[in-house]
Amino acid sequence: MNLAITISNFSIGVFLILFGLLLGKIVNNVLKSFLSRFNLNLFFSKVTNLDIKLEEAISLITAFVVGLIFVVLGLNVMGIATVIINIVSGFILILIIIFVALAVKDFLPNLMAGIYILSKKSVNEGKFVKIKGIVGKIEHIDLIETKIKTLDGEFVLVPNSQFVKNAIFILEEMPNTKPKSKKKNGSKKFK
Repeated sequence: MNLAITISNFSIGVFLILFGLLLGKIVNNVLKSFLSRFNLNLFFSKVTNLDIKLEEAISLITAFVVGLIFVVLGLNVMGIATVIINIVSGFILILIIIFVALAVKDFLPNLMAGIYILSKKSVNEGKFVKIKGIVGKIEHIDLIETKIKTLDGEFVLVPNSQFVKNAIFILEEMPNTKPKSKKKNGSKKFK
């Protein structure tokens, strides 16, 4: 009788695991289709100027969580010790936290600096600035980065956190493109 219960529990556990993986795949597809109706990727791209597939990320994480829940349920029904499940779940959670922390380590400071710059309005589009050796006109400021047109006509994207971390020189007008030189004691000096 004990063997029959073990086989039954094992069969139910395997069924739950397979069902959870299948359900996770279905949830992934349905949620991706549902979220695409709201154009989250386009909205997020316009707001942050980053090409991150937000719809896919949300649907994939949700599918992973659904699958994980059923895997844990299946292993629990099979009689696998709860301690092992907790250790594996804790390890996966730590990996997810590390991944998220590494993914947003540059994003969050730039976002906060972008909000600060846009709300303080000390640096505006159309102003001429010098920051970290880059001299040019601010063409566009968004939440993550600022687009500057240099003296050479090239565009440089400066992360907004640089505006908070470094000295910014706000210039009254566009500097000369060629430095003026004066001869003094036979040597050239630049103004």
